[in-house]
Amino acid sequence: MTAMWFLVLTLLGGASASSNHRIVGGNPTTIEKYPALVQVEVFFIHFWSQACAANILTPRYVLTYLPRFRRIRAGSTYRNIDGIVSYVDIEFNHPSYGQYGFDGDISVIRLLTPLVYSPVIQQGTIIAQGYNVPDNSPVVQVGWGNTSVS
Repeated sequence: MTAMWFLVLTLLGGASASSNHRIVGGNPTTIEKYPALVQVEVFFIHFWSQACAANILTPRYVLTYLPRFRRIRAGSTYRNIDGIVSYVDIEFNHPSYGQYGFDGDISVIRLLTPLVYSPVIQQGTIIAQGYNVPDNSPVVQVGWGNTSVS
């Protein structure tokens, strides 16, 4: 189980929401370039809105955090529109979820309906157990992020 969480943690690229589709200091891109990324939407009183991101592990499982009252949208570059929507069936939280700030706030989510792979919906890469990322390796973070620190 510990090995699974290590693999899961190394997959999560992180993501936030933005109205013009840029991460702070980043550049615009499209879902075609990062098809393993999906939007996580939350229900706000009367509507759904993109609030986070997740990585596709398999057609039925994604990796994210804060899964309550959530659904995912796969295959869309722009937030809250297009793509395929699937609702959360069950969540599997990290054992320290909610205990130490955000350190353990990560979950594997099983979807009610499986995703269908396409050019814009693909499984993320899972690195082998024990693989060591060399120091100073470049890392790419993608998501629907803020354009400035607030």
